[in-house]
Amino acid sequence: MVPKTSFTFYLDWVVCAQFGGFIWAKECGLYDDAGLDVTFVPWCHDGRSVIQKGVDHASGGELCAGSVADNLVVSECATSASARVFGAMLQDTPLVLMSRPSQHISSFNDLRGKRVGMHTDGIRALEIVLTLEGFAMGYLDVHEVGFDLEHLIQGRFDALQGYSMTEPVQLETLGVDVDVLPIRHLRLQPYAQTYVSETTLLSEHQGRFADFLAASNAGWLAVCARPDMTDVVIDLSQRR
Repeated sequence: MVPKTSFTFYLDWVVCAQFGGFIWAKECGLYDDAGLDVTFVPWCHDGRSVIQKGVDHASGGELCAGSVADNLVVSECATSASARVFGAMLQDTPLVLMSRPSQHISSFNDLRGKRVGMHTDGIRALEIVLTLEGFAMGYLDVHEVGFDLEHLIQGRFDALQGYSMTEPVQLETLGVDVDVLPIRHLRLQPYAQTYVSETTLLSEHQGRFADFLAASNAGWLAVCARPDMTDVVIDLSQRR
């Protein structure tokens, strides 16, 4: 039996539907079939970015990569030549503004005068999209906030930044109805997940990274074909 190659992948959030394709590929043996022993490391707040963790890990010679939002890749790679993107996980932006139906927010025009909670990585994206829509950020009362859904549930904000495949789903399980407004424009898709790894590893192990991408993409195709099974697979992965 040929030994599998160890491959560590750093997630930029907790294990959830956002990474359904990865989890499916692992639990259904797609990585095993590709000769890869893949370990997923959930996000934790330790002061280091996913890119920094991957670069540090790569110094030991082991294969590793991570999931990083494209805007964060651009900002980090601008100051370091040690990491590069080698694929796209999501080819559309899942960035949204969530609001309670009572707020009647269905367009950017409805945000005028509203109190909006945004994460650090979304403020600039919202500003650019609003500019393209002909609005200035000054029309909104924007505040930087963390990942706390109580901001919306308790009415601290009229709208709150979210990720279409995570927070709205979580709120639904809590019995909280929300409307979502995509933060995008025909001329700008401001946010998407990418695969990133250390430059030397990518150069020396192109075949192994291609195998990882192929298995991951197959996992995503399976998830898209069977969305009813996604929660089951993720629950199984979390029990192990």
